[in-house]
Amino acid sequence: MVSIGELVNVKGFTSEVLRVLEPYIIALPVTGIDNLTKINVNSASSVVLGSLVSQPGISTDDLVPLIEIREAEPFESTADFSSLFDSISSVRLKAGSQALLDVKAEYFFSHSCAQTGKVELSQLSLLRKDFSEKRVSVVLRLRKPSCPELVETIIPKSSS
Repeated sequence: MVSIGELVNVKGFTSEVLRVLEPYIIALPVTGIDNLTKINVNSASSVVLGSLVSQPGISTDDLVPLIEIREAEPFESTADFSSLFDSISSVRLKAGSQALLDVKAEYFFSHSCAQTGKVELSQLSLLRKDFSEKRVSVVLRLRKPSCPELVETIIPKSSS
């Protein structure tokens, strides 16, 4: 899969299901089953973190204390995250989920906009940071139709 939009071709995935999931998922290149992209516990949403718990019916509100603590000071290790997770609630992580966690992100988005005269360019890039080689590479670039936030800051809306 190159884009999450391709999920609508999978039985059971509708455009409505995709709309609900879209803020929480991404299609990333797979470099092998032993090298899966991990979940960054320092930036994952409460919804994503909630998907790691073993008890059904957990609400995102149950994870608010964890989010507040990590916002004040990011976790330095997944062991720190797991022990705090266990100590602040009765909620437990699913068996095996520890292997899916990390405290850093390998992939990032960059959205750039440029305008000269009436010509504007908007580009969304998916970047991958290789920690072992200390370099960043471009995985994918997509041109976007416009930069509305850029245009609005440069060209104020008419008051007429």
